[in-house]
Amino acid sequence: MNIGYVIRPDFRKNIGGDTIQATETARAVERLGVNVRWVQGQADLAACSLVHAFNLWRPQESYWAALACRKIGRPLVVSPIYWTDREFESLGAGWFRRSITNVGGNDLLSRVKYAAKGLVDGFSTNDVKVWTIGLDEARRRVLSSTAALLPNAHLELEQIRQDLGNFQIPYIRVVRNGVEPTFSRVSSSRRREDAILCVARVEPRKNLEKLASACGQLGVGLVVVGAAGRHHRQYAKRLLARYGQVITFMGEVDHAKLPSIYAEYKVHALISWFETPGLSSLEAAAAGCNIVVSDRGSVREYFGGHAFYCAPADVDQIVASLRSALSVPFDVRLRNLITDAYTWDVVGKATVDAYREVLANDR
Repeated sequence: MNIGYVIRPDFRKNIGGDTIQATETARAVERLGVNVRWVQGQADLAACSLVHAFNLWRPQESYWAALACRKIGRPLVVSPIYWTDREFESLGAGWFRRSITNVGGNDLLSRVKYAAKGLVDGFSTNDVKVWTIGLDEARRRVLSSTAALLPNAHLELEQIRQDLGNFQIPYIRVVRNGVEPTFSRVSSSRRREDAILCVARVEPRKNLEKLASACGQLGVGLVVVGAAGRHHRQYAKRLLARYGQVITFMGEVDHAKLPSIYAEYKVHALISWFETPGLSSLEAAAAGCNIVVSDRGSVREYFGGHAFYCAPADVDQIVASLRSALSVPFDVRLRNLITDAYTWDVVGKATVDAYREVLANDR
């Protein structure tokens, strides 16, 4: 079984949750005998039985894959990694983006963002096509061509239907995100309580400003592991200028070193404006951290009553959740939940089942 994987071209250089999901899914299905080909262009598709595209939130690549699959007669599987960003753009983004959103909505904002990035980075053919029709229309066209949809949560599927319509996709199966076993094997008899850990890319959507403010009010530090993309370096500088006494940036760290870093801290916080559900929260919990998370996105579906929740816009709630997480011992039931249900081997089996179903129906 030869499967073509499609994802944004900078996924290895600009590492995000979609990078980890795609690469770990690839490793998991390869362990089950699937041959994965990372697609760079149309010529790579000829030898593929089907195509698996990741990240509908950024639709350029999945839109290209949908057009290419239709042209050559290959079925398309999509892992959407999707959640609406309307609340973030209305409340959490900078004043210029908030103004555009409040005047013209997310579609106008998306066109302005794509134009601005294109002026800096250059325009690809896919960028121009998506900019012309709009992000939501591109997403709808992808869904209309999809043979199997593999959202990370039932709530994510509901969000897609709410935003984009109830498409008649032949095969839909929720496939949870996973965690490598190495995260649950670490242990530490003594964990830091003088600082909060946050493993995340440095960007406004991760809500680091309010997290730093809450840490400052509690009198603890904030250690951030993750890089700032070139479009967010000024954001990182503003954070340091305002919260330099609180926040420490460790930069990007090799993923293999993360388990031992999680093991140093009692609490990990990821209070983003939305997550599906946030791979670093899964990793931190597997490594024995109490986790503080935003109540947005699909996080409750994963963590239930084992996490400390807060509204991303409410600093008082964030402070209260951090204080609670620092004051109680780790609940081992959370680690057991993750090691039983949220592993990449489980993801791999469910994904291969989807491939087989799609190929059986495509004959």
